[in-house]
Amino acid sequence: MEKIGIGLLLYFGIAGILSLFFLILTIIFWAKKSALIEHSLRVGSRWKLMGYIFLFFGSLFLCGAIWKPGALYSNNPNFQIALPILLSSKGFFLIGWISLFIGEIKAYKFFLLKKGSS
Repeated sequence: MEKIGIGLLLYFGIAGILSLFFLILTIIFWAKKSALIEHSLRVGSRWKLMGYIFLFFGSLFLCGAIWKPGALYSNNPNFQIALPILLSSKGFFLIGWISLFIGEIKAYKFFLLKKGSS
C-alpha cells in the first residue's frame, strides 16, 4: 500500500470514528433535551435528528466511493461500483437536508404560535 494511501486510510478511519462518536453524543443530548421541551416543538426536533442521521449515512457512503470498493482516489477507479454509491450518498444528503429544513419550519411555526398567543 502506498504511503499516501495509509495516511488517507488513517484519516478516513479517525474521521469516521469521530463522526460516529459525535452522532451518538448528539442522539444522547437530543433525548435529554426532548424530555424537557413541549410536544409541538419536539416534532421539529425529531425531524432535525432524522436529518443528522441521514447526513451521517451520506458521509459514510461517500467514503465507500472514494476509498474501497469504488476507489475513485486510486489510479484504477471502479466507476461501475462508485456511481451507485455516489448516487446513494447524494440521496442520503438530500433527505438529510430536507429533514433539517422541515425541522426548522416546525420549530419556526411553534415560536410564531407561541409569540401570537402571548
